[in-house]
Amino acid sequence: MIISIYCVTGFNHLDALSDFGDGITAHGSREKKVRALKDMALGTGGVAFIVFYFLLLFVLIQSLVSVEISTRLGFGIGISLLVAEVASKHSMITTACLGQPIHQGMGSVIADNTGPGQFLVSLLISAAVCTVAMGMAGLVVLVMAMLLSVVVLVISNRHFGGINGDCIGTSNELARLVAIGTIFTIYIGGLVTWIPW
Repeated sequence: MIISIYCVTGFNHLDALSDFGDGITAHGSREKKVRALKDMALGTGGVAFIVFYFLLLFVLIQSLVSVEISTRLGFGIGISLLVAEVASKHSMITTACLGQPIHQGMGSVIADNTGPGQFLVSLLISAAVCTVAMGMAGLVVLVMAMLLSVVVLVISNRHFGGINGDCIGTSNELARLVAIGTIFTIYIGGLVTWIPW
């Protein structure tokens, strides 16, 4: 299932997560952290981030599948992962809209062209898809993914003084975890029974 996700979405954002891990775990000044963030080589921090990420992703997906099978109340793993992907993609728009680029590159191009209008369009489309798929539970998942974007933005500002493409891509990967975790919490909390369909 994890392989299927990356066959569809690609590995660019995963590479961003590893670079982000290298950057925030680098010791020293903000300039050194930015250099580590932009360094093409994979460091210890990046490896640790990727390993922990995949462990969490595996556990969350397995837990989600198990609770869906045991309760028979679930939306279906396909619908759950679809909502998680929509929410995680909107999280990137959120980070790009709110963040300030630290250098010229793909991240600055995205951020400079992502304003309130683009954010609103993305929000409306994402909210519509999540609501149709999971009702109010889908909106909760979307909100949690957006909150994750704010956390990534705060961390990026603290360590790097702004964002780049790696920070935006990191929002995607971590928001996926938050989204799947939120759906799992909705299941075990019994809130799935609130949704009429």
